[in-house]
Amino acid sequence: ALLGGAVVLAGLQPSVTLVAVAVFLAFLFLPTVMSSSQAILQAKVAPGIQGRVFGIRIFLNTISFAVAYLVGGTLADRFFEPWMRAGGLLVNAFGQFIGTGPGRGMGLMFVLMGFLAIITVLVAFAFPRIRYVESELPDAISG
Repeated sequence: ALLGGAVVLAGLQPSVTLVAVAVFLAFLFLPTVMSSSQAILQAKVAPGIQGRVFGIRIFLNTISFAVAYLVGGTLADRFFEPWMRAGGLLVNAFGQFIGTGPGRGMGLMFVLMGFLAIITVLVAFAFPRIRYVESELPDAISG
């Protein structure tokens, strides 16, 4: 949720200082996210299949970045940027919060992706099976 908040912060205003602080915070929170999920997987997945599980995890991570690079630019150029120009489709809904004009479509994308990350965390937290995975799922090797 903190990582998502940093992404939201990056899109709020066209300020180099604000974006720099937001990116710093995002990269500050990212190791916690990655190491937490890695620790859970290492404890809960049997050693004999960890290589396959970690391989699939890395594959999905890499593919998601590739798709994001391909789709993100197209969405920004063809949709979000025109929608956030004067008279654009989303100016009335979001313009008062993040501004209008060049770069604000990309800013809106950051804000929406950050909120999507926060919502994902809140939804996952609402499911006890996910929230308590460390205590409910037995370790692959009991120590």
